[in-house]
Amino acid sequence: MPSAQDGTRAPGEFIVAYPTEEQIRKRAFELWELAGKPEGREDEFWRQAQRELQDAEERCDPNKGADI
Repeated sequence: MPSAQDGTRAPGEFIVAYPTEEQIRKRAFELWELAGKPEGREDEFWRQAQRELQDAEERCDPNKGADI
C-alpha cells in the first residue's frame, strides 16, 4: 500500500502543511521588526506569520488537498 514515507499517497489521502512553531516565531519577529516593533500586537504578527508560511507551503505542493 502506498504511504507518505515512499512519496506516494493512497486514494483520498492528502498532506496537510503546518509550519513549525519555530518557523512561525522567526517570521513573526521579522514582521514585528519591519513594523517598527509596536507593542501589544503579538497575536496579529503571529497569525500573519502562520498564514504566510502555510500559504507558501501550499504553493509548493501542487497536489495539496487534492484527492488522488
